[in-house]
Amino acid sequence: MKHARLKIIFSIFCLVLYFFNAGCGQQAGTSATTTTSSAGATTTTTFGLSQVNDFLYQLQNISLEAIGTTEYDLVVLDFSPGGSTDWSPSQITALKNSSGGKKLVYAYLDIGEAERYRYYWQAEWVVGNPDWIAAASPNYPDSYRVKFWDPGWQAIIFGSSDSYLDKIIAAGFDGVVLDVVDIYRLWEQGGGLTPVNSTASQDMISFVEAIADYARANSGNPDFGIIPNNAIGLSSSSAYVNTVSGILREELWYSDYLPRSADDRNYDIARLDIFKHAGKPVFDIEYVSGEAINDIYNLSQAQGYIPFATTVELDKLIINLGHAPD
Repeated sequence: MKHARLKIIFSIFCLVLYFFNAGCGQQAGTSATTTTSSAGATTTTTFGLSQVNDFLYQLQNISLEAIGTTEYDLVVLDFSPGGSTDWSPSQITALKNSSGGKKLVYAYLDIGEAERYRYYWQAEWVVGNPDWIAAASPNYPDSYRVKFWDPGWQAIIFGSSDSYLDKIIAAGFDGVVLDVVDIYRLWEQGGGLTPVNSTASQDMISFVEAIADYARANSGNPDFGIIPNNAIGLSSSSAYVNTVSGILREELWYSDYLPRSADDRNYDIARLDIFKHAGKPVFDIEYVSGEAINDIYNLSQAQGYIPFATTVELDKLIINLGHAPD
């Protein structure tokens, strides 16, 4: 795989630089390198996923200035909130180096559904035209489930200056959170999508690997972050686990504001721990309030995960009492 070769080259490069006292960025989603000088001595510091112990996930009503005053280590934003406003490189750079401290900044990227309000949507598109638009989403009126393995759809996601990932890279994001990765299960199991695709899980693994390889080769950052949301069943693929930078799980402990069963939790934990044992951070996002907030923070942190409690709309800058970012 290209990514594996890049890591080997990068490691050799780091070793050479080390002997010349130049330093080298950490792996796993490096954000930036900051050089400071004091009394003739130069110190080089980096900030990467291995240093992240809290995160913010907000896709609507975003104020970069307000977020910048917080001490969150990782911030996940919609690159084009509402489909009309792209963040500029200067804005993303400012957020990375904001008054609240160094931040990694990731962009949300839906790879399993096409969204009518995105820049790429064309007025004449309907289900079946183009062929890769398979069905309207029953959950979101402006979203359409896609044949994610189709070259036409994948070309929208990455591969040219007008693709979504390329725009994210050009804006200077440190990585992406990939959403609707778990749509492969609907295709494989015949969940209302036809025809059944018996290789959908492997097709999704290949898609994520291609996204990762492309981003790391074209961003100038061989550790450009790739964090899938859910789809933890793909943990059975060691290649997939090695490719991604971490994993995000929604509603591990609570669903619809109620505790999940021990069996369901343990099933997920067994799969999430595969990522954890591979040295990949596990992020847990929960839609809870009240005392459940303390519960999910205690449970996740005891498991070695990184939790965040927020609103299901993901539309507020949340700092949970007693669990402020540091």
